[in-house]
Amino acid sequence: MNNKFTNSKFDIKTYNGLVYIAEIKTNKLMIFNSYGKLIQTYQNGIFKTNPDLKIKKIDFEGIQAIYPLKDFIIVADKLNNKKSKFNQKENIAYFMRILILNKNSSVEILGQEGLNGMPFPQIYDVNVDENGNIAIISIYSEGYIIYSYNKEFSPLYKIYVNKNLLKTIDNQKKKYNISIDKVFFEVNKKTLYVKTTYYENIGDNENINDLGIKIKDQYIYKMSLKKNKELEVINKIALPKNLLDDKQESFINIIKIQKDKIIASTNMKNLSNNLIWKLDSKGLIKEQIALIEPPNLMFLSESLSKDGILSILYGGKTGVSVYWWNLNALLKL
Repeated sequence: MNNKFTNSKFDIKTYNGLVYIAEIKTNKLMIFNSYGKLIQTYQNGIFKTNPDLKIKKIDFEGIQAIYPLKDFIIVADKLNNKKSKFNQKENIAYFMRILILNKNSSVEILGQEGLNGMPFPQIYDVNVDENGNIAIISIYSEGYIIYSYNKEFSPLYKIYVNKNLLKTIDNQKKKYNISIDKVFFEVNKKTLYVKTTYYENIGDNENINDLGIKIKDQYIYKMSLKKNKELEVINKIALPKNLLDDKQESFINIIKIQKDKIIASTNMKNLSNNLIWKLDSKGLIKEQIALIEPPNLMFLSESLSKDGILSILYGGKTGVSVYWWNLNALLKL
């Protein structure tokens, strides 16, 4: 598809009936109502536009992702090279900050040590629990670093999640390669979820799937953070098998874990469309729906809101479209 969306990148989130879309290329955050009307923007400059539109000038350097909440919006912002820092001993680059866009139009900057702290490594995700505690999940060469804060942005725990951790808790899979695909941390419950894939590299004479690997097993480890800051495995959840036409296991993407329910997506056999699963705490499929993608549109991004609304952003020749599915009704969340 040869249009302006081919080289664009978007992040989409929904919250309380509003749709938040960040266009990465233009450093612009747009807020739409449920009818698709643009009602507010955050951007680097003030451009001539609809006079009814609320515009807030923010000095974004490089928007990467957005996380709207009740009282503020979290923005993961990439700093320019002059402001980034590299720790040669750790082999970690620190080049991202968290912007807190408050309802009163004030802006705060969150860093490692709290407000106005040092930059983070590459930010992979942000988790916010029901009490307003925040977990910033960063990615580095060995795995993930989790920085957590209370609702006043005071630092709580710093946790490293890497392959060395997995080897200490599960040594029966040494013959396979290990990939850590997803990490969730519930701060108030001190509960960590780690999704892993065990795989083999594909030989030259084998059919190569999209991933270029042969998936053997996929698991979610549920762990508890103890008082001595060590992690204890509470549960090891084996994810369902889904054999595709090329005799390879499909990769399972974990969209969200909430209230001991796992919401996951994976490819459908014979089709490029997606299956959406609701799994229980043992990894068993409790509900399943098939999402048939709209024709002539290109998938851009997806998100699942706290109230169970799955939003998928598609790009087309005439613009972008947002499709919603109420998983509360479809999957009985």
